[in-house]
Amino acid sequence: MTRREHARILGDVLDNLEALARRQPGRVNLAGLASSSNLPHDRLIGYLGELRLHGLVDGDHLPKLTDRGEQFLQCYRGWIRVQALYGLVEVPGMTAETLIGFSTVGRRFAASRGDVTAPAVAAVPVSPSPPAPEVPEASAGTATVQARSD
Repeated sequence: MTRREHARILGDVLDNLEALARRQPGRVNLAGLASSSNLPHDRLIGYLGELRLHGLVDGDHLPKLTDRGEQFLQCYRGWIRVQALYGLVEVPGMTAETLIGFSTVGRRFAASRGDVTAPAVAAVPVSPSPPAPEVPEASAGTATVQARSD
């Protein structure tokens, strides 16, 4: 069994809080959240306190995500997808198509690995770079510096 790192536990708590709130609006209890987050009740209380401190969760006995918590959760899920795409973590139930299909970068990465399930990547037209600006020659009113030969 592998240990979860701190950020992963916080992300799991937020993720489970959102899922429970969607299934039972206004009825999220700590016992259900502890069970779905795979945490003992006392440690869940500590993590919820930390999440409240950062403004990601509101409420004492019936916790709920704040707007800031929802933004954090969205960024966290994106980070998990990036890690899974590069094989750094495994996400149960997340297929390669789900991972690859979330961005053009993911599709290009899959194509570079030779993944046949990856959707085709359209060539991006590249415009020619503009010519370098010409450096004007010194005009009559501009002082020039010359090397001295002694």
